[in-house]
Amino acid sequence: MNDAVRLAAPAAQAALLSLAAWNDLLARRIPDRLCIALAAIGVAARGAAGIEALAWSAALAALIFAAMVPAHALGALGGGDIKLSAALALGLAPAALGEFLTATALAGGVLAALHLALRRLPRPAPCPAG
Repeated sequence: MNDAVRLAAPAAQAALLSLAAWNDLLARRIPDRLCIALAAIGVAARGAAGIEALAWSAALAALIFAAMVPAHALGALGGGDIKLSAALALGLAPAALGEFLTATALAGGVLAALHLALRRLPRPAPCPAG
């Protein structure tokens, strides 16, 4: 069972993250059920690696959540970003968590640069009445 969980978890996590991205793109919301499912898969995967691995991942996920809450209070991050990051952290080893945070920061920087560049474009003309 442990090997089956470790092999299936990344595919299930990728599918759930794709659904979360799609929902975020369309509705600017990340459903709670996706985060709960992602957290459950992470707990199962890290639990299969051992209780100590699960404890480390849970502690780091709680730390990430606590570190992101002030950014949410300031309006810099959405609540969905926080819950999704913490849920994903439950399924990552500490070394992979560093890579995840680095990749997330770099992707956020690219998106911010793109957003700033697109703000310089002229606004499209409004549709004529009727």
